[in-house]
Amino acid sequence: MPDRVERADITLQALCRDLLRSEDASKHLARIADSPVAPKGALHFGCLLDLAKKSDGALR
Repeated sequence: MPDRVERADITLQALCRDLLRSEDASKHLARIADSPVAPKGALHFGCLLDLAKKSDGALR
C-alpha cells in the first residue's frame, strides 16, 4: 500500500495531466511566453516540468 507521500505524488500527477488536457491549456502555455508571470501559464508550465521530471527546468 502506498504511503501518504506516494499517494500525494500520484494525485498531483493526475491533476497535472487533467490540467494539461484541458481545452485552454495551450492558450495558457502560449501566454507564459509573452508574460512569464502569468499565473495560469506558470501553473501549466509547472505541470509540464513536473510530469517531465524537470524540477530545475524553470531555472535555466
